[in-house]
Parts: sequence; C-alpha cells; structure tokens
Amino acid sequence: MKKYQKIAILLVTILSFLASIVFAATENSSALEEEANTQITAAITSKVEYVLEPIASNEKIEKIKDFKDEMTNKNLAQIYTDNYIVSLDSSSKELVGLYQRYAKYNLNTTEDKNIAENFINSKYSEMNLPSDYKLVYLEKFDDYVWEADYQKEYNGVYNMYEAVKVFFNPENKEIVALTIFNEKYTDTSSEAISEESAINSASTVSDEKIVNSELTLIKSNNYYDKENNDKSIHKAWVLTTEKENKIYVDSASGEIIGGDGFND
Repeated sequence: MKKYQKIAILLVTILSFLASIVFAATENSSALEEEANTQITAAITSKVEYVLEPIASNEKIEKIKDFKDEMTNKNLAQIYTDNYIVSLDSSSKELVGLYQRYAKYNLNTTEDKNIAENFINSKYSEMNLPSDYKLVYLEKFDDYVWEADYQKEYNGVYNMYEAVKVFFNPENKEIVALTIFNEKYTDTSSEAISEESAINSASTVSDEKIVNSELTLIKSNNYYDKENNDKSIHKAWVLTTEKENKIYVDSASGEIIGGDGFND
C-alpha cells in the first residue's frame, strides 16, 4: 500500500472517531438540557399549584412563557392556567404576581369594610404571604373590587416597596390580582429630624405653604436636582404643598432628596 493511501485511511479513521465523539457529546448535552427543562417545569408546576390552592384548586397549566420585566430588569416565568396568569421569578421561583385572566365586571361588592377585611386577612394567611407585613390600606377600588395593601414596617414607618397589593371580591371569594414588591429598606435608623426642621429645609426649594406632612419611606429622585442619580429608599418627610406638590426631605440629614409635581 502506497504511503499516501495509508495517510488517507488514517485521516478517515481519525475523522470518524472525532465525529463519534461529537455526536455522543451532542446527544449527552441534549439529554442533560431536556432533563434540566423537565426539572424546571416540575418546579414551576409545583409552585403554581401551591400558590393557587387557597384560591383556585385544580387549575390546569396551559402554557409557560419567558418574560423580561423591564421595570425591575428581572427574568420571569409567566404561567397561564385555566383562570389565572401566575408570574414567578425565573431564578428563585418565588411568586411575583397573579392575575385573573377573565374579569367579571357584572358583580357588585359589599360596602361593609369588616366583611372585606375579614375575608382578605383570612385569604392572605392561607396563601402564606409574608406574615410580618401589616395591613395599612383597605378601601373599595370600584363597584366590583376592594384594594388591600400590606407593607413591611421599620420603626413605625412602612415600606411601600416591600409590600403585597391585592385586589379582591369578598362576595365571590375571588382574588382578582395580586402583586408582590420586594425592595428592602437597609438603613433602619430610628433617628429623625423634626417636622419643623423638614419644613425649613423645604423652603430652600419652594415658597409654597406646606399643608400636610408624613414621615415615611420614599425613593430619592432628581425632581429638584437634575444631577441626583440616587434612586435608593430613604426614610424621609414627604411634605405636600398647597398646590399639591411634594417635597422629600431626608429625615436624617435634612437634605432635599426629591419630590413630585401635581401638574407635571
């Protein structure tokens, strides 16, 4: 056998061997990917069943879609069941929100606040939502639903960014929509300047009369200082002027950290 023929046979043998390795690796990779997807689907299914059990048992999953929440920059899984859309964090599989797919606007709701409160407190507990959040707001939203807001408390002030907002109908025993916010407040200092000091600070940016004030948690913004890039949560005095403008005054430093305008 000539030398070039031996080389050709050797090359064909090597290429065949390499091709078999690539095929086996691809096949193994596909199997691993399929197994991973199966596990993810199983985890999502289990979580959805757990979440919906107190409000709508025996819901069947129709489809699962990946979704990017541009506001929070999070990847979500949106699960469509018979009657609900459930949003889970793709990484942690924690509940982000759930919403009825088909609104029922032909039903009226009670005027009795005690009935609404008893129902939503009971359902909130059954759904194993954060037990350390407190009910801070409960009012009729329209003729069909009530709104309830539960928020985390820090030394007597509440964090609206670490909260559960629920829309519900007590008569029909339905949760219409539920959204979970999970931006924690990290500076838990209890020290705060006085309301009078906050009003004095506010006078540096507005000469409008202050008609209301509230010590709360609020995100800083660049309403009064366009170079302010801080968007973190502060404990602050939120001062409302006679023209319904808002001025945010940091409760520790007395600095103006943002605001809002009624006519903007």
